[in-house]
Order: sequence, then structure tokens, then C-alpha cells
Amino acid sequence: MQVKDGDKTVLYFLTGDVSTAFHKDNLCSGTKKITVTGKYTKDGDKNLIAVTKIEAAK
Repeated sequence: MQVKDGDKTVLYFLTGDVSTAFHKDNLCSGTKKITVTGKYTKDGDKNLIAVTKIEAAK
């Protein structure tokens, strides 16, 4: 997931079954704005979110 933060873009890697299922049904064919809920962690330089809820943005 890419998030705009001012003039830079921050990349987050979404993990877990909830993210995988949503991706298969909604994102494989393009990009969309989404809302994600989960636990943020950092692994070295990688930003990770263990997704508990994900949906298309309204």
C-alpha cells in the first residue's frame, strides 16, 4: 500500500489472510483507495501492517 505523506510516498506491506483475500477479490486488476485497520510494525526498513480489517474507501 502506498500512502502520500506530504511530498513523499511511504510504502506499507500488508500481511495476513484478511489482506490476501481482499487483494484477490479487489486489487489484482488495478489500484483503489482503501481503508486498513491493523497492527503496525517495522522490520528493518519495511513498514508492515498485520491487517485485521480492510475495505474500499468511501
